[in-house]
Amino acid sequence: MNIMKLFNTAVLAGELLAKYGAETYRVEETITRILGLAEEGEGEALASLTGFSASFNSEETGRIASVKRVSDRKQRFDKLITVNNISRKLCNGKMTLDDANSELKEIYNKKDKVKGHYVAMAIVCLSFTVMFGGQWEEALMAGIAGVASAGALVMLAKNATGTFMSDILAAFAIAVVAYIGNYLGFASYNMDLAIIGGIMPMVPGVAITNALFDTLHGDYLSGAARGLEALVMALGIAIGIFFGLHLCGIFGGIVL
Repeated sequence: MNIMKLFNTAVLAGELLAKYGAETYRVEETITRILGLAEEGEGEALASLTGFSASFNSEETGRIASVKRVSDRKQRFDKLITVNNISRKLCNGKMTLDDANSELKEIYNKKDKVKGHYVAMAIVCLSFTVMFGGQWEEALMAGIAGVASAGALVMLAKNATGTFMSDILAAFAIAVVAYIGNYLGFASYNMDLAIIGGIMPMVPGVAITNALFDTLHGDYLSGAARGLEALVMALGIAIGIFFGLHLCGIFGGIVL
């Protein structure tokens, strides 16, 4: 077995999991299990919220180590499932190392479809608004708000803006769009429902869940970091909504 390819495959799988929002223990376990396929030697992994390190030591190769910083993180359950399935097939002998390495590289190099992101945000925001009791007016404005927030997030991602500022500006866009619906004078329009539906995809529920999982698995440092991340995300959303509504109120509904 090619040890270097095995090591690179394990590191790539761990990087993808960390990038797309997997729990810390899952990143460590995946890397360790893949490295365990070597006929001899020992592999170790240590992961945190913003990066991980992996090492492999054997008489044949000596000590190999890699440290990865993961700064561009996002929630993509579809890619998490795909990477997890590849690692399971590889560890169970149902996939060759070359195939696993090739598929992981394909996932790493594949660009996200921006248009699909806009459509998904609109549908999710619209659906949440209806679920919370909103009528077609609130659902329509929430869907538009979702598209506006998605546009803000995509634009800011290209400029490498931090997550905190991205959340503030995306929430600001949601508040402005929701206020426009109020300004248009729909008969039974409830601006609160439009805002709630618009921000639901941004609510850090996954971050809170991962914080609990990491804490229960004994990764207290990662659990605390993820909990703080969720708090910062919630704070960014609140600040964006506040300033959006406040500025719209100052201008009397005329959004500049």
